[in-house]
Amino acid sequence: MVHLAVSLALGGPKAGAIFDLALVAFWGMARLGKLTSPFPRGKLDPRTLVFLSDVAWENSGDEAFAVLTLRDAKTCKPGKTQLIKLRPLTNLLCPIEAVKRRLAVCREIKSPTLFSHAEPNGEITHLTKDTVNRGLHLVWEQGGYQNLTGHFLRVGGASMRYAMGVKTKEICKIGRWTSTCYKLYIRDYSEEEKIESTELMAQLDLLWESGLSGEADACPKTDKVETKE
Repeated sequence: MVHLAVSLALGGPKAGAIFDLALVAFWGMARLGKLTSPFPRGKLDPRTLVFLSDVAWENSGDEAFAVLTLRDAKTCKPGKTQLIKLRPLTNLLCPIEAVKRRLAVCREIKSPTLFSHAEPNGEITHLTKDTVNRGLHLVWEQGGYQNLTGHFLRVGGASMRYAMGVKTKEICKIGRWTSTCYKLYIRDYSEEEKIESTELMAQLDLLWESGLSGEADACPKTDKVETKE
């Protein structure tokens, strides 16, 4: 994920949108198909898109959580919605900052959908699953990460939490799993990998607070955005 941040955050409107979507998919353990549009342009279908109005905010103490509403999710009954709840992190991989960036950008370009961007001619393009997969694959391949697909984001989000000691019950709640299917998504980390992951997150937190690294600067913290009650 750090490699994605360094490679995509300053890569232009399309790359920035892909990166922010990747953060939401990773920490929200969401399928790419539920966050993307079936078509880059054309008539908007509220059942297959995430609109700006689908973002709500919940406050808990000093923290603000983002809640995204998804429709027609695989695990939902017909006509029901699914919620993705994102909590803040104190580093460049923060999904809350990703949502804030999307809201700010899309309001500026007057796009109603959260994961979209403006072309050089001003035309609005909605991210599709194929576009995101191609963009991620290219960046991972250039970084020497082989055989990764967009599905890694869902698997990686679950495995990362498991490695950092989050209970499987909580992982199932975040991933919106009601059965033992979570076992298909969790990859066991070795003790060395667990230590490396914990140390990396701690280091990223320090860099974010100090603002001394290029990686941290690549994803600047955004100003507070208006929230819905």
